[in-house]
Amino acid sequence: MMGGNLQASPFVWNIMRNRVLLSWVIAIISVFGIAFAQNDAAAIKLRLAQSFEQNGDWEQATELYETLFLGNPQNVVFFEGLRAIRACFPNLRESTI
Repeated sequence: MMGGNLQASPFVWNIMRNRVLLSWVIAIISVFGIAFAQNDAAAIKLRLAQSFEQNGDWEQATELYETLFLGNPQNVVFFEGLRAIRACFPNLRESTI
């Protein structure tokens, strides 16, 4: 078979297509796994901040709420937790926010 007409067989195309598809699936699963892991860490920090708040440890609660809020400023729960403590304790240490 000498000549310029090189074509891959359908079998080869199927293998290449399956590899590309598998690569995309792995990439998507990895991205979602990272996102869920970050959400889990934020949820744990939020529960800890709420626990500090309920136990009257306002400085620790404020520190955690600040960390959470800086990581995700669009989250209303983080903002409201921080705002509520600041409203009750305006003289609590100044923040970087």
